[in-house]
Amino acid sequence: MAEGYPFNIVQDQDYSLYVGVGNHLGSVAYYVVYVKLLNASDPLPSDTLGTASPIQPLYEYRFAVQNEQAFEKHITFSVSNAFVSNEQSRIGNFSINGVSFIVNKPTIWNSTESVFKYQLLFELWLYDTQSELIQYHNRFVNLKLNYTIAI
Repeated sequence: MAEGYPFNIVQDQDYSLYVGVGNHLGSVAYYVVYVKLLNASDPLPSDTLGTASPIQPLYEYRFAVQNEQAFEKHITFSVSNAFVSNEQSRIGNFSINGVSFIVNKPTIWNSTESVFKYQLLFELWLYDTQSELIQYHNRFVNLKLNYTIAI
């Protein structure tokens, strides 16, 4: 469960959180966590189909974890080149751990929730020794973000 993470985000401010993965598979496992930025209309992974979000990842973590051990990594993120106009916002650049990506992600005002809704998505992928491929592990965390204007 995600708690205490930033929700209302503004331009040019760094935000911090931790990403963690515990291994309870019975042996060492090799994982990849893909980090994606979604807007209100971008699809999340499908629990029913077991498929990842089709949005391209911005960042990734690759690591191995011994059985009954955990991996934890500090992450910082920020937005820049962003604006709000009428009923739309747009994030131009999104930085993760100091690496900036051009995203040009628009979203429209969600009047039900009173937010410009974005989501920071962390997908868990696992190396499968039989197929020798990294496959989506049907686990993800999505953190809801509301882009606001600093006053």
